[in-house]
Amino acid sequence: MAEKQNLKPKQRRFSPEVRRQMILDAARDLFKENPNASVDDLANKAGVTRQLIGQYFPGGGLEMVHQELMQKAFSTFVDQVLKTDFPPPANLKQWRETIPLTTARQFEWGVGLRMPWLFAGEGSGLPADMGKARMNLRIGVVPLVMEWSAAVLPDTPENRILVQIGYRAIDELIWLVATDKLEMEEGVRIAVALWQGLIERSAELLASP
Repeated sequence: MAEKQNLKPKQRRFSPEVRRQMILDAARDLFKENPNASVDDLANKAGVTRQLIGQYFPGGGLEMVHQELMQKAFSTFVDQVLKTDFPPPANLKQWRETIPLTTARQFEWGVGLRMPWLFAGEGSGLPADMGKARMNLRIGVVPLVMEWSAAVLPDTPENRILVQIGYRAIDELIWLVATDKLEMEEGVRIAVALWQGLIERSAELLASP
């Protein structure tokens, strides 16, 4: 009779790309529960060691994890809101027809990320690097929005500041919707009114002699 072998179950192995994504997925869910979670919290959530997180996200902390989650969110914003179904409006009439649609898409994108912490204000107790990274992304989207709105919104320093402020306000609205404190329809309505005020005022200035 053949001697029985003491076979241990093989530990499942994942490719580096899959393992990295698993860590990011765990981080997204973890930060929803606790934006101030530690590296050890993430290791437990992802079922990996602290050292492995450091291997995939060098630096010894969570800053690179925060930044990558935000960068991925930013890239989907550009693809889903600015580039997919909404070409730049050629005139004010087209803009008035399009802005409710693009704004609704922006809210759907934001809530669909399942990362409400991404939109929380800087004073909400988020880690400093997370708040700073979000602010940098908000600044980074302004040139793209200015380019998309070029026919109806002059690219001036003042308007860039106003667009940045507008996106900060919309972040807060998306956070309220994502945390069930505001209905989606109401959030979109407020955001559309915000953009209408900015663009209509710019139109008046353009028409002035």
